Amino acid sequence: MRDLRVQYFLTFAVIGAVLPYVSVFFRQAGLTEAQVGYAWAMWSAAVVCSPVFVTLAADRRHDPRRLLVLASVLTCASLLALGLVRGVAPVLAVWAVYCLSSLPVLTLQDGIHFSEQRRRAERGESQRPYHLVRVWGTVGFIIPSILLFVLLEWGMSLRACLWTGAACAALSAFQATRLADPRPRDAPAADAEAGAADSKLPTLAAARTLLQPHLLAFTAAIVLVQMAGSVHAAFYPIYLTEKVGVGEKWLGQASNLAVFIEIFFVYGCGALVRVLGVRKLLLLATIATATRFALLAASEHVAVAFATQAFHGIFLVAVGVLPQMILDENAGDRFRHSMQGVFVMVTGSGRVVASAVSGPIAAWSISGLYGCAAALCVAAGLILFAYPDSARASKEADVEDREPAMPSASTEAT
Repeated sequence: MRDLRVQYFLTFAVIGAVLPYVSVFFRQAGLTEAQVGYAWAMWSAAVVCSPVFVTLAADRRHDPRRLLVLASVLTCASLLALGLVRGVAPVLAVWAVYCLSSLPVLTLQDGIHFSEQRRRAERGESQRPYHLVRVWGTVGFIIPSILLFVLLEWGMSLRACLWTGAACAALSAFQATRLADPRPRDAPAADAEAGAADSKLPTLAAARTLLQPHLLAFTAAIVLVQMAGSVHAAFYPIYLTEKVGVGEKWLGQASNLAVFIEIFFVYGCGALVRVLGVRKLLLLATIATATRFALLAASEHVAVAFATQAFHGIFLVAVGVLPQMILDENAGDRFRHSMQGVFVMVTGSGRVVASAVSGPIAAWSISGLYGCAAALCVAAGLILFAYPDSARASKEADVEDREPAMPSASTEAT
């Protein structure tokens, strides 16, 4: 199966098997609230350093498919080990290996997708929009937790989640060997496009592009929203189990509720951009996300805890779909992977700070922590409101499977 949609399905199946449960696993392993925050800070720190180096290697002629295989194999091994080790220090050490190996997978497969679409365009073939590929990752996220609900109901420990994720990572590694080569056939032409200096260091070209004013303001807003999102990812499972009183087996289903709604938003991303424009869509997403976290700050009722998952879909579009399309629109062929890696490095820096301070705040008050997350989203909305040209609509948002790419709607956001 050479279809990249299968790769997205399997990659996000790993995430769906691990992330909804791992914070509670940490607590059972003996970590305090502060240490859980530090564990997620390690995740964010890995976002800063790991993807940018791997994507640099991909842009420097290394086959991104082989890099994807290696990262998936290491992800599998680290999850197996995480289910076996005991003690706070060993758990955190293996978790660090998992973070460093798993996070480049996401940026690598995004780069492969966009490179593949460039190759299809060169051959005169129809292109496949990013959001219609990414939606298969959303579907993949859901499947493992359905199996895990049964396993946890039967009395298995949360280590079953880690081993399920390892199995999905092994399948992902095999699938990566089946992908078509996305690299340009005419390497000299690609170098000329990027410029002689930037072809030696694609990361530099990506960083220079990201400093353009319209991308700089857009990135600042996304950093703030992702900081708030990292707080939620780390402490929502603890909020559910320790504050609301939800059983462990329901953690995956709480995530599934959010991700099921996410499917419709991701699939309809192109239509949302056409109707609202990028700026209005991003503003709506920040307002919805601020409302979500404010409600969690104000209540510990189970109905509120689950109902606020309805806001997840538009949040995901804002931080996990639109940025990738907008960045690729501004990327050259010699720094297509690095463009995604540099952006992840920048946003990851903000998430490091958020994760590091979230643990001590959560130890004081999880409600106060969610109040801080809501404030970050409000600040992001103010940036988008003050800089109406901070984001451009992506070409891919208007691309259908059987239609050629449409020109960028850079003025639509205003």
